[in-house]
Amino acid sequence: MIDVRNAAGAAGIFALGLFVRAATWPRVFGESGIMPPHGADEFYHLRRIWYSFRHFPDTLSHDPYVNYPVGGEIVLAPGFDLAVAGLAKVLLRTSDQAAVEAVAAWVPAVLGALAAVATAAIAARVFSATAGVIAGVLLAVLPGHYHYSQVGYVDHHVAVSLELALLVTVALVVARRPAGRSWISLALLLGMGSAAFLLTWPGALLHVALLQGLAIVWMIGARSAEIAGARAWHLALAQGSAALALAPQTLDRGWSQFGSFSPLVLSSFQPLWFATTAISCALLAGLWTRTRKGRQRGQRWLGAAGVGLVALAMALVAVPDLASSLRVAAGWFVEGEENFLSGISEIKPLFDPAARSGNLDAETHLTRLIYVYPLALVWLIVRAVRSRRSDLWLVAGIAAVHYGLVLTQIRFLNSFAISYVIVWGGALAALLQFARPRTEARPWPIRAGVLALAVVLALFALQPSARFMGPLLSIAWEGPDGAPPTRRFVRTQAYHSAATWLRDHSPTTEGYLDPTRQPQYGVLAIWDMGHLIRYVAERPLVMDNFGVYAGREQFLAGLRYFGADREDEALRVAGQLGVRYVLVDRRGSGLGRDQGPDSMTGRLYQPRGGRGAGDGQSQRVLPPLQRHRLIMETSLARPPFPHVMIYEIVAGARIEGSAAPGEVVQLRLPIRSNMRAAPFSYRTRSVADDDGRYRFAVPYPTGAAAPIRTGARYLLRCGGESAAVVVSEASVADGATIAGPTFSCSPPATKTPGP
Repeated sequence: MIDVRNAAGAAGIFALGLFVRAATWPRVFGESGIMPPHGADEFYHLRRIWYSFRHFPDTLSHDPYVNYPVGGEIVLAPGFDLAVAGLAKVLLRTSDQAAVEAVAAWVPAVLGALAAVATAAIAARVFSATAGVIAGVLLAVLPGHYHYSQVGYVDHHVAVSLELALLVTVALVVARRPAGRSWISLALLLGMGSAAFLLTWPGALLHVALLQGLAIVWMIGARSAEIAGARAWHLALAQGSAALALAPQTLDRGWSQFGSFSPLVLSSFQPLWFATTAISCALLAGLWTRTRKGRQRGQRWLGAAGVGLVALAMALVAVPDLASSLRVAAGWFVEGEENFLSGISEIKPLFDPAARSGNLDAETHLTRLIYVYPLALVWLIVRAVRSRRSDLWLVAGIAAVHYGLVLTQIRFLNSFAISYVIVWGGALAALLQFARPRTEARPWPIRAGVLALAVVLALFALQPSARFMGPLLSIAWEGPDGAPPTRRFVRTQAYHSAATWLRDHSPTTEGYLDPTRQPQYGVLAIWDMGHLIRYVAERPLVMDNFGVYAGREQFLAGLRYFGADREDEALRVAGQLGVRYVLVDRRGSGLGRDQGPDSMTGRLYQPRGGRGAGDGQSQRVLPPLQRHRLIMETSLARPPFPHVMIYEIVAGARIEGSAAPGEVVQLRLPIRSNMRAAPFSYRTRSVADDDGRYRFAVPYPTGAAAPIRTGARYLLRCGGESAAVVVSEASVADGATIAGPTFSCSPPATKTPGP
């Protein structure tokens, strides 16, 4: 029997977890560089890891390449990125960026495998060795945990699950500590672990607060006032040490958008939280050990409630901004006015039908056991009530709260997976124990039938997850083409190709690794590809995956650009933002508000900046864009073909000439894209004014080479007359005026009818 409590058993769980998480490495490590599986936040973590590697131990806290042109305060905690950069410093003897990326890419797989081992150890400690094996194996192969810990998924989520497991382990050791025994070292370990947890992710305060709440219940529920007082003193030490550890990173840290006391980011809120808790626990310890106020549990509950309310009131009075900061933080769970959060699939409830489109459905990521999980949870709670074991109460409390959180938002799937497999480890081990034959007299056909039924039920429960894992294993066996890529991965490839081209064919901007320097121009693109474009192209972005949390005004301005129905309005926004290049696909900003045919999204994407057909309900024809020129389109060999276009905002050349007042002059330039076999045309028209002058503003030079090739000359036509005009690149860049031909606009010649 495998036992995870020895080295061999732990190594087996680790090897299984690492093998599963490393399956897609042939696709992650490609010829064009690392290709993270999700292609979102991973790219900003890679940017910060690379920055810290070059400037160790500094971390990027204010980035001029975020929220351009103002720059953005980075809401991500620095712990994960700094730790990976430090690991790369230790392991590497080179400063090659690709080598640093490789180290970073393997970190999630290793941490995920370690989390499986730590979780197995918890289940073995609380239940049995069999429960530990079940929990460890289940977490090792569970898609819900694999998703955040696969190779290349360079994000702090995997560290969060491991740190949670380790912190729960320490809490379990404390919970089983005999009464009267000192646990000062464990208290300090709890405090330091909590601080490290928050330095990895400020949202970890939810998990820490849950442990604090359970610890307070454990403290108040002691058999005597002396034991309760001793526990209170130790908990005060744990909270105080956490406050001291966090203070250097958080105190006096002001945020322009969040203020100085926000739980959403590392701020003065966290040390205030822990210091207040520490003082409250110390006061309760003194009250219960030096007076007779804590002899009964009811008195201790009243005392704890009174001290807690007084502490809260004093905090609200001492920090006037605290109440408003807490209200803003509550927006993390609901849609904001910008509708930004509604565009994130992870904010959906666990059983939301829309989650299936993002491969986040419950039965795939958690197996079909999720449908009967409430029964396992009830079993654990009943067992905790009957046994009165504090460690069972701790696991049951954590599991119940985690279940409630993941039912509300899928983003808690990573943390929930830990408690989920622990509960199932205990429940399934108990079922196996119950089903074990008491005597060999039981006929073998019955035993075989029971075993066959158990196997069928297990296969039924695991089938969706096995279907999910199948393509991953085929990639490990056959290489990058072993299974069709996900739509998200293909889209990531398309943007990676576009960003690579932009890096190689646009002027370099300053300050990529020096936040004291201001970049010369910005790039505007759909929000959920911002981190990718920034990292690959090394250009500053207006909108990115931080959404409104890096800068509200610039993000909303980006939305206005994509939704503008006139080019001059869009140009005004782009000018205020300092935007030179725009990357666009059919989704525009990505928030679903700007995809109409007369919006900038519609005009850039469908007719490629040429003449559009308006709203489809009239014969109105929209004029072509005069200062946006297409300079590149993506072209991938794999379907579906993600269509990403890069536009440059230019001054535009002016063509001015003479014609009879009121006459219509037409202009046309043939263009051939690198992606489309058939050419298209830039076409527009101008009516001569009362002075007999016609005017055109055009964004394309003539005779341009690949990837966007333009005709050798603009063709101008008026009546039966035609002429050609050559426009240079310099004229387009400088907004120069070019003399156009003079037309008399005589009607086309007609054949004389025969006799």
